[in-house]
Amino acid sequence: MRIKQVLNNNVALIENQSGEEVIVWGKGLAFKKSPGDLIEKGIIEKVFPASEANIFFKLQETMSEIPEKYFETINVLFETESDEIRLNGSLFLSLSDHIYSAVQRYESGMEIRNPLLFEIKKIYPNEFEIGLKALSLIKANLGVSFSEDEAAFIAMHIINVGVGSKVSDESGISAYKVTSLVQEMLKLIRHFFKTVIDEKSDYYSRFLTHLNFFSQRIIKNRPHENEVDKELYEIVKKKYPNAFDCVEMLSTFIETEYNYYISEDEALYLTVHIQRMIYGRS
Repeated sequence: MRIKQVLNNNVALIENQSGEEVIVWGKGLAFKKSPGDLIEKGIIEKVFPASEANIFFKLQETMSEIPEKYFETINVLFETESDEIRLNGSLFLSLSDHIYSAVQRYESGMEIRNPLLFEIKKIYPNEFEIGLKALSLIKANLGVSFSEDEAAFIAMHIINVGVGSKVSDESGISAYKVTSLVQEMLKLIRHFFKTVIDEKSDYYSRFLTHLNFFSQRIIKNRPHENEVDKELYEIVKKKYPNAFDCVEMLSTFIETEYNYYISEDEALYLTVHIQRMIYGRS
């Protein structure tokens, strides 16, 4: 395999044995190398296929502009978390650019707060935990101490690229869209009941998980098609009138903003969850 372009000491563009252009990573892999030089297969640690041209060219540009220590930090993260997430070109690109920009903002005295921090922690605990581990590596390798807000931003990048989650797999849906919708619905519920919700309660945590999957269905426009138990539906409607009215309000909002129509089955479960969250077991 011969080098076509040196991107930095550890990264190079090569043509593999099949004649395809790929980006390869390995410590010192391209040190003092030039186009045309051979690379030994044994020193290649990561390979990023250039199957998507836009990612491929952005990777070249990013690797040429960002200091190597950022890539090394990301590489260590994915080596230690290889059972949880898979490194690919898209994620490598987005995290490299994000962390580099975040450090630059931090050094300029600008640290951005993540308005979805609480929802990310609750809905995507595995990805958030990886984000926290990334913060430890960033502190050790780059000398910057970020708050948990940054761990949530990193988690969102992991979710958005669709590299897998033990909680859910959104298959590339924007985590920002989902968590923003969750947050908007919670805001409407708080306003409807004019109350402060106990965010430490088990009922809240369960409702948040339900709301996450519900939001995914809305974003993907995939309504539940389960047949509802009509008798149970009427019982819940009469027994929990306030919660049911709240669901009708949410239904109007979702129909207007997302052109999604809540089924009776979905309304039933939302009513029960909201009732328990607001009033406790009943």
